[in-house]
Amino acid sequence: MFSKRVLGNSTCAAPAMLGSRVLGLNGAVGGIEIQSRQAASLKSLKARMRSVENMRKITKAMKMVAAAKLKQDEKRMQTSRPFVQPVQNLFERLPMEDRAGGMSI
Repeated sequence: MFSKRVLGNSTCAAPAMLGSRVLGLNGAVGGIEIQSRQAASLKSLKARMRSVENMRKITKAMKMVAAAKLKQDEKRMQTSRPFVQPVQNLFERLPMEDRAGGMSI
């Protein structure tokens, strides 16, 4: 698969040609390819900045949803406290057993 990408779609290329394509016609010096990176275009920079801004907006919205859910859960917890308190008192009055196991009657 890699050879097809390097060679295009031709399958009858000579090994020397493969070597010259892999080692690079982009400034190969002594068999070592020198990589050069070009500056991003203004269009690609704007697109990248727009995508980053969109990610910020999505993250902010997700935080707001999470805060609303937390607030709702806290409200539910506060309204359920009167019903939980008698059960907690019941468990406090029960005798404690040091070891885990079946309940004895």
